[in-house]
Amino acid sequence: MGTRARAAAGLAIGGAALAVVLAAGTVTYRAWQDGPVAAEATRIPRERAYAVAVATLEPATVTPTITAYGRLESGRTL
Repeated sequence: MGTRARAAAGLAIGGAALAVVLAAGTVTYRAWQDGPVAAEATRIPRERAYAVAVATLEPATVTPTITAYGRLESGRTL
């Protein structure tokens, strides 16, 4: 790669970095100009409603059923 190509690549990368910094600065400046009042006015949460099944809990004795498949082997034996 020649000297001119390296210089052109450096200028392109530098220009892209400068464009990103300027864009970020513009966004920050506009947000600072609007202030927190504009952000609060636009963020009104929607009311949410959920449908759920309602049941009355009653005490009960339940015995779990455990099913094991395969063979049990100890990792250590005496």
